[in-house]
Amino acid sequence: MGEYTSNSSTITCGVPQGSILGPKLFILYINDICNVSSKLNFVVFADDTNLFCSGENIQQLLEEITKELVKLKKWFDINKLSLNLKKTKYMVFGKQKPLLDTNIEIKIDNILLERVYENMFLGVIIDHKFSWKPHINHIRAKVARSLGVLGKTRHVLNTNSLYTLYFTLITPYLTYCVEVWGNTYRNNLQPINIMQKKAIRMVNNAGYHDHTNRLFLNLNTLKFFDLVDFKTAQIIYKARHNMLPGNIQKRFKDRDGRYDLRGELNLKQPSISTTLKSFCISVRVYCNFLFTCLSKSSLGSLQMVQNAAARLLTRSTRMTHISPILSSLHWLPINFRIQFKVLVLSYRALHGQTPVYISDLLHPYITRGPFHKAGLVKTLSLLTLK
Repeated sequence: MGEYTSNSSTITCGVPQGSILGPKLFILYINDICNVSSKLNFVVFADDTNLFCSGENIQQLLEEITKELVKLKKWFDINKLSLNLKKTKYMVFGKQKPLLDTNIEIKIDNILLERVYENMFLGVIIDHKFSWKPHINHIRAKVARSLGVLGKTRHVLNTNSLYTLYFTLITPYLTYCVEVWGNTYRNNLQPINIMQKKAIRMVNNAGYHDHTNRLFLNLNTLKFFDLVDFKTAQIIYKARHNMLPGNIQKRFKDRDGRYDLRGELNLKQPSISTTLKSFCISVRVYCNFLFTCLSKSSLGSLQMVQNAAARLLTRSTRMTHISPILSSLHWLPINFRIQFKVLVLSYRALHGQTPVYISDLLHPYITRGPFHKAGLVKTLSLLTLK
C-alpha cells in the first residue's frame, strides 16, 4: 500500500480469503468431495454442498446415511476443513403422513442435526412436500415491498421510469426459476398474478378497476401465467435439442408407443398423482398439449367427448345427428374451433393487439405470380391456443 509492501508467506493448506483466485481455488480444493460416497448424490455450488439419498425403507436409509456421513466427516478432517454443524440441516421429502411424523435422528460426531421442513436452495425455498407455498409467500413479500415503492413514485415519475422500476424490482422475482415453482396449482399462484396486475396498473397510472390486457400490451410484458408457459416452452425447446444439463436432460424421455403420432414432441408422462404438478410432469403436459392436440386421433377423441356432452345437455338420443345439436347450442366442432381460435389470434396479431413475440411470427405471404386471394399471411411456427 503506497510505498509499503507486505511480506510474502507460503500457503501450506487452505485458500486465502479475499483473493481474486479464492473462489476458483476453493472449488478445486473440494473438487473430489463427490468421490467420498457412491451412495450419496452431491450438488455442490461454491461452498454450499447438498447431499441427497433415497430409499424404500426409512430405517435402512438412516443406517446408510449414518455410515456415509462418517466417511464424509473423515474427508473433512483429512483436508483440514471444518463442518459448521449449526448450519448443517436435513429434510425428509415425501407426502406420507407416517413418514413425516417419524422421529428421525441424524448425528455427526454425536451431535444431533436439526430437522427442517423448508430450506433455501440457491434462492428458491424448497419445502418437504414440494408445494412451493413457502417460496410463493417469499415472492409475495418481496413484490409487496416493491409495490410500495411504485405507489410512492407513480405520481412523480413517467411511465418509462416506472417500468424501469418494475423491471428492476419485480421482474427478477417473477422470472427466477419460475418454470419450476410456477407449475404448481394456480390457486397458489393467484395472489402473485393479482399483485403483478396491480403493479402494471401503477406503471400505466391506470385506475383500480381498469382492465389489464391493454396495459400489458402497451408495455410488451407477459402476464404471470403466460410467463410461466413461456419459460416452460423454453425448457421444452432445450430438452428437444439436448441443450440442458445431463441431470435434467435425462428426465425428458420420448413416449414409447406403437402408433406414429403426428405430435412430434410427445414426451413420456409418469402415471402418478403425487407429483402431478412437479416441474418435469408439467413440462410434459404442456408439451403434449401443444403438439398432440392437432393429430386426427386426438381431435376425434375430443369430438366424441363434445358430442356426448351436447347430447346430454339437450337430452338427445345417441342416434340423433350431432350437427343440429351443436348448432342449437352455438357450439363449433373441435376442429373448427381450433381454426377459429388461430384466425382470431392472427387477426389480433395483424392489428397490433398481441404481444410482439406473437406478431413477429406472422409475415406476408409472397407469391411469384398473381394470386386471387390477397392479404394472406404465413406463420413461422405452430400457433395453438388453449
